[in-house]
Parts: sequence; structure tokens; C-alpha cells
Amino acid sequence: MTIPDGLKKQGAKATGENWRDNYQSPREILDRVDELFGSGWIDPFPVNPTFDCFLRNFDDSNLYINPPFSQYARAVDYLTGKGTIGPGINQQIWLLENVKTETRYAQKLLKLSSAVCYLDKRINFLDPRTGEPYKVWNEKKQKWENGSNRVGHLLIYLGESPGAFEDIFKDLGVVIVRRDYWGLFN
Repeated sequence: MTIPDGLKKQGAKATGENWRDNYQSPREILDRVDELFGSGWIDPFPVNPTFDCFLRNFDDSNLYINPPFSQYARAVDYLTGKGTIGPGINQQIWLLENVKTETRYAQKLLKLSSAVCYLDKRINFLDPRTGEPYKVWNEKKQKWENGSNRVGHLLIYLGESPGAFEDIFKDLGVVIVRRDYWGLFN
């Protein structure tokens, strides 16, 4: 069995298929976001939004951000605003491919972060068309398998509760709380 040529390409820009830009995060991550933020959080980039995500005001909101991968830099610039963190600013958790930590947007997030979780396994994203785990073609085994990516990810926390973030996410991987934040918040 051979995989169709169009499916070998990665990302929305490569294929023109916008659904590839909207991978959904699995419950194992979202349940922890619920635990940290309670029910008062927003996904500013939902699948198939009915609004322009870049024209909306998210001030005073807790955000879990799994942005459209083709617009990551734009999302970082838009949602981090002045690039400050402190009392009154919303809390944010960003999902980032850890292979892209050298990029301008990743460096901006890492500098603003109070904690980072290095996930110990690859995320099995959900296909936005079906809500089921995304399938990839395993050329070696000649079969479809769960697994929507071939890279690891980070969860980058911007907020005043890095200790709570660490407690809640530490079973997903190594959490590092920035030393310059120790004692400032919790």
C-alpha cells in the first residue's frame, strides 16, 4: 500500500488543507489546564472559529494556546503584547514544538515564562475533522498508526503560579521553574 503524495507533505502551507493547521490537543493536557485554571480559560484559536482570533481582546483571560502552526510568530506577538508579566496579567500556557526553541517567537515565550514542561512523549493530537487521534502512515510497517507528529513539544507557562503549574503538569514530563521566579509568586 502506498500513501497518496498529498499526505506526505506537512502543514497547511504545504498542502493548502487548513484542517492541518488546527490540530486539537488531547484531553490529558486539557484536563490539566482545567485543573490549573478552573473553568475560566479560553482557547483563543479554536478549531473552525466563527471570529477573527487576531481581532479579539483576551485581556484578563486565562489562555491555553495551541495556535495555528502556520501563524505561530503572529500569535506570539499578538497575545504577549508588550512582553511583560506581572500582577493582573492573564496566565497563558503555550504549546510549542521543542525543535524550534531557537526561533524569535520561542525565545520571546521562554524569556517571559515562569515555568516550562518538557513533555516526555509526543502528543497524539486529535484530527479536527473527526475528533479522533490523527493517523500517520508508517512506511516501514506499511500501515496507519496513531501519532500526529514526529517531534516533541513543550508547554510554556506564563503566569504567577509556577509551583501550581509544576505540581499539575509534572507527570507529563520534566518541569523547570525559572530560578528568577522562585519566591516571587508561590
